[in-house]
Amino acid sequence: MQQIGKITLILSSLMFVSNIVVTAQSRQAFTAEEIRSVQKKGNTKTVILSAVKRSQRGDAYHLSGDRRILGGINSLLKVKWDQSLINDQKNLIDAMFNSAKPSSQMNSKLAFKDEYTGWISLTKGQSYSEEVPLFESYSFVYIAEFLYLLKERGWINESNDNRRWWQEKVAFVEKNGWEKWMKRSELKFKKKYTYFLRGRTHMGSHWAGVALYLEKISSDDKIRKQAREVYTTYDMLLKRNFKVVDGRYVWNSTYDDVTGTDATPSTIQRVQDTSHGNNVVAYIIAAEDLGNGNWTDEDIKLLIGTLKHAVYSSTNKTFNSYIDGTTDIADRSRFFLGDGWVKLSRYDEDLLNLFKQYSTDEDKMRVSNQEFQFNSNLMEAEKYRSLQ
Repeated sequence: MQQIGKITLILSSLMFVSNIVVTAQSRQAFTAEEIRSVQKKGNTKTVILSAVKRSQRGDAYHLSGDRRILGGINSLLKVKWDQSLINDQKNLIDAMFNSAKPSSQMNSKLAFKDEYTGWISLTKGQSYSEEVPLFESYSFVYIAEFLYLLKERGWINESNDNRRWWQEKVAFVEKNGWEKWMKRSELKFKKKYTYFLRGRTHMGSHWAGVALYLEKISSDDKIRKQAREVYTTYDMLLKRNFKVVDGRYVWNSTYDDVTGTDATPSTIQRVQDTSHGNNVVAYIIAAEDLGNGNWTDEDIKLLIGTLKHAVYSSTNKTFNSYIDGTTDIADRSRFFLGDGWVKLSRYDEDLLNLFKQYSTDEDKMRVSNQEFQFNSNLMEAEKYRSLQ
C-alpha cells in the first residue's frame, strides 16, 4: 500500500505545517463556481443556512441529519481554508448549542432532569420527547473535528475572540456531550462507557470519533485518558468483528464479542449494512489520519476491497445493501455512500472515477440528502490525489 502510505504522509505533513502557512491559508477562498458544484440542485449556501435555521428548533433528531452539513464543511475546509465557510460552520454550531436546554427544564417526562443541557426529539416516531445519545453523537463527532482543525490551523491564536469562542465550544462538548453521557451511563448501567459504545458498530463509531478529537483538543488529563480508553476499546471491538475474506473485510453490525468492555451484547448477529457502514469507515480513516496505530494502510486496503468487490456490483453497476455483497432491491438506503465510503476514493483512482460519475446521478444524490457531503468529500479526495 505504498500509494496509501504516500497520501497519509501528505496529510500528516499538511497538518504539521498548517500553523506556518496560516496567513496564506486565510487568503484562500472558493470561487462561486466551486461552491455551486457542491450542491448542484439548489444553492450550497442556502443548504447551509437551512441547516442553521433547522438547528434553532432544538430538535435532537435533527442533530443526526446535521452531521452531513458539518462533515461536508470540514472536508471543504481541508481543501481551502475559506473564512466564509469557517463562519458558516461556527453559525451552525452556535445554533445547535444555543438551542440546548437544561434537562431539568425540559417539558418531557422522558428527560433525565439533571444539570446537563441538551435536546429532546421533537420528531414523531423518532424517540419522540427523549434525550438520545445516538442523535447527539452523529453531529458531535464532526463538531469535535472542526474544533481540532481550528486548533491545528492556528485559528485560535489569531484573536482573543477566536480563542474565547473555541474554548467555550470545547467546554460544551466536554461537559454536555462527553461528561453528560458518561455520568448517565454510570447511573443507568453501572458502567461508564455503555452509552458511548452501545451495541452496534456504527453507534460506537460516533463517540469513538469524538474521543479521537477530544484527546487532541482537551486540556483535561482525565478526559484525555477517558477518550483513549473509549476509542481503544472501540478499536478492539471492531477488530474482533472484522474478518478477512478474499482480500476484503466483512463484519457484523452487532458486536461479536463484548467481553471485558462496557458495550452491550447482542443475541442476534447481523451483517453490516452499507449505509451505516459509512460511519465505521469514516471513523477508521479519521483514526489513521490522526496517527492511531491500531489502524494501518493494510486496513484501508481491505476496506477498499470491501467497497470495490462486495459493496459495488460491477455486473449490475450499482451498490449492494450489505457489505458481504448481498442486497435488497427495495432498499434505497444502500445508495447512501457520502459519509465514509466516498472518502476511500482518495486512495484509489478507480474509485475516484466511479464516484465522480456516481455524483451526476441526481436521484441517488437525493438519497439521505447526501449531495452536499458526498461532493465535499469527493472534492477533498481529488485535492489529495492531485498532490501525489
